[in-house]
Amino acid sequence: MQLNKITIDREKCWFFCRGESSLIIENNIPNELMYKENECSHLYMHGDRILKVCFAQSWPKDSIRKYVWRSQAEREIDSAKLLAELGLSTPKEYFSAFSLSPFNRVESIHEMSFLNDHENLNKHISTRHNSENIVRLIAEDLVTMTNNMVCLKDFGLGNIMYHPNTHISWIDNDIKNFSDKKRLACFLMEHLIPRLLRHIDARDEEVFWNVFRARSIMYNEMMAEYLCCSN
Repeated sequence: MQLNKITIDREKCWFFCRGESSLIIENNIPNELMYKENECSHLYMHGDRILKVCFAQSWPKDSIRKYVWRSQAEREIDSAKLLAELGLSTPKEYFSAFSLSPFNRVESIHEMSFLNDHENLNKHISTRHNSENIVRLIAEDLVTMTNNMVCLKDFGLGNIMYHPNTHISWIDNDIKNFSDKKRLACFLMEHLIPRLLRHIDARDEEVFWNVFRARSIMYNEMMAEYLCCSN
């Protein structure tokens, strides 16, 4: 790990850096490489790599979490490594950094491979001709996670990249570990799975539950939690 002063949006700040970046040139991120910007992050792209600049969302919460635990970038990288170890597809990581100052707008940075042969899943999966296959792939990956007692903290279709008729890849990952099956089942049925089910039709929902029924070690707990939430 080394200490570098990096210029982002004309602002200079000291960062602890790990790995090598091809998008940070002479400790500066060129504005012409801007690919996408939103409230939480800016994305810069060149060739087959993308650089994500993560902004602090709250103070002092983000700063405390960054120094005591891990920065946003490090959490995403560690989560991606864990998913890859489970056999799931994620972008390859090349570089990460977190800001030295707790008051800096930029909380952390990381650079990864750009999945240019993939597309973001939109919220209308049911309108796709291959919606059943997409739902099956999502269900299979979620079963793999939950069978290993881990789950995504935040589930959104915009964080799933789809390679037509082949596989899906997970981005913007932040994994939560569970030690209790009931608590994991509760988290799934109250927070995660409903966010998917409201974007698919009854046929695809049946596909989703068929995968869980056949493969999940938690299916009984999930159904018990489902009945509990319904009453």
